[in-house]
Amino acid sequence: MTQPSNAPNEFETQQARAAGDALRTGDTDRSERLARHVVAEGATSPEEELAMSETLRAAGLFQRATMAAEAGDRAEHDRLLDEMAKTCPPRLITQTLAAAMLQAGQRTGWLTAAQHDQLTGWMTQLGMGPEIMAMVAAIERR
Repeated sequence: MTQPSNAPNEFETQQARAAGDALRTGDTDRSERLARHVVAEGATSPEEELAMSETLRAAGLFQRATMAAEAGDRAEHDRLLDEMAKTCPPRLITQTLAAAMLQAGQRTGWLTAAQHDQLTGWMTQLGMGPEIMAMVAAIERR
């Protein structure tokens, strides 16, 4: 059985994992290099390449900001979030925050009522389909 053309192949998946691992260990240069390679291999059009690049950039900035906050470096955290606000379109920022909150809710099994309402609002604003909305609904609202 052949793989659909829009599905990532094993090499692309390994490269994406390696990029994430590099980012988590603080090797941002390697992470960005690997991410660019994944985009170049996976994109099927210039528009898709741009969208994928922007999405990876926003996710990388957000992850680095989160890592800085966890390390107690508030100045770096704030700098990265400011860079994200200046260089990423508002819709992409919303998508990034929504994805992070969805993952957090799935990991813990619950969100506070305010977080759950925010996530539901973001997903509605982004026009997410029933499958994603079902994922949100499956997270306990406390």
